[in-house]
Amino acid sequence: MIDWCVTAWRQQSSQRDQILTWLAEARRLGFEQYGLVKQGNHYWLCCCNYAKSDLAIHVRDHVRLSKAVFVQLEGNQLICVAWNGDTLLGASQFNADALGIKSLTTIAKHWFSTDGMSCPLVFGGAHSRQILETVISADIIVKDMPEIDFSSCSRRARLRSIRRSPIWLRRRVIIIAMIFALISAVITSWVYWPAQVKVATAPKLTIVKPVEHLRPHWSPSHLRHLNDLLASVSYLAGWQVQRWQLSEFGEELWLQSTYGSQQDLFAQLPNAADWRLRRSGNAVYVERELPTVQNQALSRNAVAVNLEQFDFVITRSESGLKIEHAAFDPTDANQWDALLNWLIQHADSTQLVSAEAEASGYFWSLSLQLEQISQGA
Repeated sequence: MIDWCVTAWRQQSSQRDQILTWLAEARRLGFEQYGLVKQGNHYWLCCCNYAKSDLAIHVRDHVRLSKAVFVQLEGNQLICVAWNGDTLLGASQFNADALGIKSLTTIAKHWFSTDGMSCPLVFGGAHSRQILETVISADIIVKDMPEIDFSSCSRRARLRSIRRSPIWLRRRVIIIAMIFALISAVITSWVYWPAQVKVATAPKLTIVKPVEHLRPHWSPSHLRHLNDLLASVSYLAGWQVQRWQLSEFGEELWLQSTYGSQQDLFAQLPNAADWRLRRSGNAVYVERELPTVQNQALSRNAVAVNLEQFDFVITRSESGLKIEHAAFDPTDANQWDALLNWLIQHADSTQLVSAEAEASGYFWSLSLQLEQISQGA
C-alpha cells in the first residue's frame, strides 16, 4: 500500500530562486519529505511528513489534458486534483457525503464556470460520476476515463528526503554565497573608505499643520454586494483570503499567497479590473472603491427581524452596538437576508462605522460596529 500525499504544503513558481527560498522554509518548518517536478514553465513543490509519493503528480501524469478537474472515488473519499496549464489549482480529498460534495463543488465552481477557467470535469471510473451526477450543471464539460491505479506510482511522483537538495539548487547556493561574499567585501570597502568633509548646514524647519480626520460612515446599501463577494473569494487557488474590511477608500481583502502569482489572483477576483494590489510591510492586500450604489433605495421589510434566531450576537453599549457572527456562511441566503433587513429597519437610528470579516475555513467571523444616531440631530 502506497502512502500518498494529497493535502500538503504546496508551492509553485517559474523562478528557481523562489523555489530555493521555499525549500529552505520547508526545512525550517520541520518537513521531512518533498517532491519537486517541472510542469511546463512551473516547478511544483510538495512538502509533507507522512507520505512517500505525491498523488497530484501521479494524477497529472495520467491525464493528458492541459486543464482539468479530476475526481475519483477511493473508498469513502473523493480525490480531487485540478490544474490549468502549468498552474496547479489544488489537490484535496473530501468525504463522499452531502457535505463533502457541497465543499468540492463550492471550491471548484470558478474552475468549471464559462466566465472563469472553463476546466472540464474528468471522472476516474463510472462510480465516481454516479456520486456527483445530481450536482453536475448543464454548462460543465464532463469527460470520463478509466480509474487511475493508486497501487503503484510513477517515478516523478516519488518524494525524497528534505536533506537531499537538487543539484541545481546546491549550485545556486554556492553562487549566492559567492555573490554575498563579494557584496560584503564591496560594502566593507565602501564603509571604511575615507569620506569627504562636508560643511554642516542647518535644515529648514517645516511646520506641519494637523489635519482633522473625519471618521467614515456607511449605509446598508454599501454592503449589498458583500455576501456574493465573500462567497466568491472563500477559496482562491494559490491564495488565501484572511480578512475583508471596509476602509476610508472603499473595501480591502487581505491575502496570503500559498503558491499563486499575482496573475493567478486577478484571474479569480470578481471584477478584477476594479482591484488594486497594495503592500504593507510583508502583508499583501487588494483594494477597490465600493461598488456603485444604485439610485433605488433598498426595500424595507415590514416584519421585525430577530437576528439572534440566525446565531448573530448583539452587544449594546451607551454609544452604539456591535453585531457579530462567529460562523457566517455566505452560501446561506437566510442569514444574509436577515442581517441586511435588520440594518435597513434600523437605518434611521443607527450608523455603520466599521465592518470586517475574518476567514475561518469555509465560514467567516463577521463583525459590524454601529453608532446610535441622536434623535435631535
